[in-house]
Amino acid sequence: MMNIVTELQKDRFTPRYYVAALTDNMSLEKAKGDGEKTMENAYFMQIYRSREVLGLGWSSIFYIESIARVQRFSLSGLLLYKLRIADQIFVQWPQLQQKYPRAQYAGRLM
Repeated sequence: MMNIVTELQKDRFTPRYYVAALTDNMSLEKAKGDGEKTMENAYFMQIYRSREVLGLGWSSIFYIESIARVQRFSLSGLLLYKLRIADQIFVQWPQLQQKYPRAQYAGRLM
């Protein structure tokens, strides 16, 4: 990823958002280290890693299945559904909700 960032035509892509894990101290520093051109119209932020979020007692996990999934869940959706990892799963097709009754039919979301 850093190879892509260093070759990026920074004046063509503005604003740019650089996102790294909260525990990753190196990636944003490398991105910032590209000089003044990088800092211009760039935003740097850090977020929790997914495994860190799963460990928090107060968090909720919502999953929205792709609109392209009409008949059955994707592998990600199936794992979240079968293992009961997600607090809520939203589907965008009524027949998908009929097949997976714990999912919530929400209509077209994306």
